[in-house]
Amino acid sequence: MKNIYFNLIIALLIGIVFISITNTSYGCPQITLSIYELSTLEYPQEGEWTIRLTPNDFEMACRAGSRSGENVNYVYCNAIASKVIMDRSGNIINRIDKNIVLVYDISYFTKGEGLVDDKPIKTICK
Repeated sequence: MKNIYFNLIIALLIGIVFISITNTSYGCPQITLSIYELSTLEYPQEGEWTIRLTPNDFEMACRAGSRSGENVNYVYCNAIASKVIMDRSGNIINRIDKNIVLVYDISYFTKGEGLVDDKPIKTICK
């Protein structure tokens, strides 16, 4: 009887660890790509994530902050971060798509410093 309880506890602990590892690995990706990289590269990548603006046109995907809770000094760019999970043999197990918003400082646009080195202030998962 003690063995049954011990095995049950071990199984529960393994399940909890597996769930926490799984949730962590698929969390909100923190993107550091510049607006220049996003708008000029065909398939910009950040680690295992492929990023694409939605829609694919920078002018349509990005806008100045104007909604409740947003900062008027920031630019908000809608994007999708995609990650393909494969097994060791190369078989696709799952594809993860995350709707994200990349937040940039608007001063890069107003100071005329160019868009080459502008890194996002933060990434927000929707």
